Amino acid sequence: MKTSSTTPPRVAVIIATCQREQLLMDRCLPSLAAQTRRPDLVLIVDDGRAATNALAPRIEAWAGHHQIAVEVLTNNRTPGASGACPNSLSPGCTNV
Repeated sequence: MKTSSTTPPRVAVIIATCQREQLLMDRCLPSLAAQTRRPDLVLIVDDGRAATNALAPRIEAWAGHHQIAVEVLTNNRTPGASGACPNSLSPGCTNV
């Protein structure tokens, strides 16, 4: 991607998670919001647990409050980071 000297590059963060809702909400996301250069997009890839449905409203509220785009994806591939990262970069993810 080419950028001009006045256009900063876009920053996307991929977070692979599995049943770590409290750590995500209490530590990970606040840490991203506190960065000098905040991300333009946060991709949260859950390992397919039902907890994602309950977590989604909390993440949406956080994203709205901090004005950071967040997309929550479900990892339908290999469990863990080895499946989460490729899943987040699949053709279905168009915001990166």
